[in-house]
Amino acid sequence: MPDVPQQSWAQPARPYAIALRDMAGRYEELVRGLSILKQIDSLDDPQRPLRDICIRLLQTITQNLLADNGSLMMLDARGEHLELWAATGFLEEEATWIVDQGSHTKFRVGEGFAGRAVETGQPISSEDVTGSVDFLPQPGSRVVIRSLMCFPLVVEGRPIGVINLSRSAPPPFGRDVECMMGLVAERCARLLASHRVHAARRESEAYHQLVCENAGDGILVFDASGKLVTANAVAAKLLESPLEGLLDGSQSCTQHVVLEDLPGLLASRTGELAASEPRTVEYRIATLSGVARHLEERSSAVLDPQGRLLRRVCVVRDSTERKRAEESRQLLEVQLYHAQKMEALGELAGGVTHDFNNLLTGILGSAGLARTTNDIAELRELLGDIETAAGRASALTRQLLSMSRRALPARRPVDVAALLREVAGVIRNTFDRRIRIAVDSDSEVGLALADSGQIHQMLLNLCVNARDSLLEKSCATGNDDLSVSLHAGNARIDEAYCSAHIEATPGDYVRIDVADTGSGIPAEAQARIFEPFFTTKGETGGTGLGLAIVYGIIKQHSGWIVLDSEPGLGTTFRVFLPVAPSESVASIVPPTFKVSGGSETILLVDDDEVVRKLARRVLVRLGYTVLMANDGLECLETYEREAGRIDAIILDLCMPRMSGEEVLKRILANHPDARIIVSSGHTQREAAELELPQRPAGYLTKPYSHAQMATVLRRVLDGRMQEDG
Repeated sequence: MPDVPQQSWAQPARPYAIALRDMAGRYEELVRGLSILKQIDSLDDPQRPLRDICIRLLQTITQNLLADNGSLMMLDARGEHLELWAATGFLEEEATWIVDQGSHTKFRVGEGFAGRAVETGQPISSEDVTGSVDFLPQPGSRVVIRSLMCFPLVVEGRPIGVINLSRSAPPPFGRDVECMMGLVAERCARLLASHRVHAARRESEAYHQLVCENAGDGILVFDASGKLVTANAVAAKLLESPLEGLLDGSQSCTQHVVLEDLPGLLASRTGELAASEPRTVEYRIATLSGVARHLEERSSAVLDPQGRLLRRVCVVRDSTERKRAEESRQLLEVQLYHAQKMEALGELAGGVTHDFNNLLTGILGSAGLARTTNDIAELRELLGDIETAAGRASALTRQLLSMSRRALPARRPVDVAALLREVAGVIRNTFDRRIRIAVDSDSEVGLALADSGQIHQMLLNLCVNARDSLLEKSCATGNDDLSVSLHAGNARIDEAYCSAHIEATPGDYVRIDVADTGSGIPAEAQARIFEPFFTTKGETGGTGLGLAIVYGIIKQHSGWIVLDSEPGLGTTFRVFLPVAPSESVASIVPPTFKVSGGSETILLVDDDEVVRKLARRVLVRLGYTVLMANDGLECLETYEREAGRIDAIILDLCMPRMSGEEVLKRILANHPDARIIVSSGHTQREAAELELPQRPAGYLTKPYSHAQMATVLRRVLDGRMQEDG
């Protein structure tokens, strides 16, 4: 067998060696790439500052890819400039790019190699940047740059920065480095974007925590199930509970809420209201000092895109001082209204005195004639005149007492037409006799939802204002055509009317007109007529509070007032008050009295001898046994001695030595079943508002007739409820 040359066997070995070497080189590159990526992943620490991560990333990349210099730049918040976050190699001490406004740390997007890489989102490289128009070296820089690679950092198609690598001498970066850098840039972009998100979240949480802890109000955050997840120290203090206990669930945020306020509070936080509009609820906290704290809580829902509840945020504010201020203001308003009311009544005092003197003259004269006559028919006529005069006096005193009493506003259905008749009766008896008073009303006038005492005052003020205008006109012109007219009617207000009267709202109202034929109000004064202390009457014309009080009362009743006046032709005030809801309107039926007697024993207590003698005669005539006492102490002594046989007590409230209130308190303390009828100049409704220790069995309003006394007494003895009187 011939010898085969050795060279023919050795020739194929060269391509295999090259292939093996290339394979080994690619393997080394792969290992090195994986090593770089692993090192980059190891730098992912949310707690490490972002600038520190940028420096470490750049150091890792430049060392593994044998770059002489490197820089990492990030886009600013507006996405207009690149800012330097890290540099390695010679670049740590010198910048080699043209910068904006003289800064060495940023330049515009689109400027230079790095700026174009960010603008296009594509990597840019050059084996030799010498003389390139895109390479803008810093004048006077000692750093030599030859080859350059700029890789944009892109996340979800949006650039966030750029990594720049350079060498100062050959060889330039090869294709393998470019491929490796593509993977590295992608990994770095994800890491930096993730770190920015976490940093922003931590910054936001820290900021909100700072705001929450330093807020002047309490803050509570509940999850969808109603569990408290966040609270601040202010909320814990307001709720009288430790913050740690609220957050770990060992303490309830409602444990100190006053029991009757709890349902409203829970309704604002849970249930059907969970995803509704923001709501405000007021409630009280029972503090350790025993004084309730008033809180105001506004809750808002945080919803996901599908409208499901995620969180409920509640802002809690201490409203105790505001509540106290409101209560003080309300008390001052009541006192002011009462003082002004008494001022208005004081202006009528002369007329009241004159009218009472006339009534007393008639009573005394008729009584004197009755003593001397023997004519039975004349005697009956004289007694009838006495009874009529006494009735007029009783009606006048009752009206004045009703208007002068001090009480907090209490809105009830009010018969405005009847109210006008009452006021007309008062002013007819007290105004100058030359002034004609007319009162009328439409048929079936609705009931107004109002406080009758305040409406009395409002009408009285308007009438006094009308009287002054009439007398002013009479003095100036000598004209005696003086009249005041009061009218009540229904009014339905529509949108067209509201567009012309800004204070009006659509709906059904009761309209009250108070008109006079006086001197009228000048046009320049009409805009200020309802201002406090503004008056056109001069220094002796009053305080200037009358019409201001009128305006305040009407606004409190959700109504409004319209002025129609022309100098020389008179003035009309039109008042609109809301109609009472049908469900709140009770039938107004005057009580009927049926005279009937009995055989029980009655203790009659009154310090006025005339009243005692008259009441005793009536009761004895009706068949009752009557025991009498002329003051509170004698009443107590008599009742303790005769309690076993006394069936009822008629007790006057105003007596010497011991008041009726004190007697009522002492008797009911030992004998809670005692049947006591309170006798007073107040009506039953007014007497019910007095601070009596316990509700009596009945009320008897002075002056009363024998039929009224008999009926009230019989109802109490028979155990029937007395109707309002």
